[in-house]
Amino acid sequence: MEETIRNIILLLVPMILSLSVHEWAHAWVAYRLGDDTAARRGRLTLNPASHIDPIGTLLIPVVGALTPGGFSLIGWAKPVPVSPHRFRRGITMHKGMILTALAGPLSNVIIALVVGLLAVLIMGDVIAIIQRSLPIGPAQAFFMLGNTDFLSQNSAALATVGFGSKLQVVSAVLLSRMFLLNIGLAVFNMLPLPPLDGSRLLPASVQQRAVQYHMFIFIGLLVLINTAGRYLSMIVFGAGDFLLNIWLLLFGGGIGG
Repeated sequence: MEETIRNIILLLVPMILSLSVHEWAHAWVAYRLGDDTAARRGRLTLNPASHIDPIGTLLIPVVGALTPGGFSLIGWAKPVPVSPHRFRRGITMHKGMILTALAGPLSNVIIALVVGLLAVLIMGDVIAIIQRSLPIGPAQAFFMLGNTDFLSQNSAALATVGFGSKLQVVSAVLLSRMFLLNIGLAVFNMLPLPPLDGSRLLPASVQQRAVQYHMFIFIGLLVLINTAGRYLSMIVFGAGDFLLNIWLLLFGGGIGG
């Protein structure tokens, strides 16, 4: 029970922080485009209290983490209010909504890139060693380096390459979860299904028709979260491999380096 609670906390802290940045990015881009609706409602802030949704930010990630086959790397916060008719002249409502929607997933990709760079600079050699010895992709190796069971079972081997201090372990756990979480959020939110950000890329007529079925789509998303974890994980780890390989090639010797 104690370990379960600890894992939930280690999941929710990065989730809340990442979703707060995600929603702030929506509000910031809308504000830059001339719409101050979110700003006037207190959403142009990184304060998590302004963005947390009890179901999407807290309940769904926890259920996904505790459900066999579930997927804990996705969630959502309270949607940022946007008034497209307030966009400045020269920005069409459709274009403005696309730019505003893309800002959220893009913020998650940026976070993943920054976290991935920190991981490669701090523990890139260890990630490469795990990757070559199993063999697996760098994202999977990074994930395993942040897994407490893997760390305890391989503590002696990791100690031989200078890894194992309490600070290193805590850093590996937090960085790996933050990295994969933000990729998961970017992937999930780019699905072309209302109310996710990816739906804004659809033609306006399609969006309007889809709104009529929002309840069915929402139920479908819940089913997807708890049944398609394996397939979503494959996409997340594939994207993670791509991002980490960029930094490994530049700073960590790359695959096989």
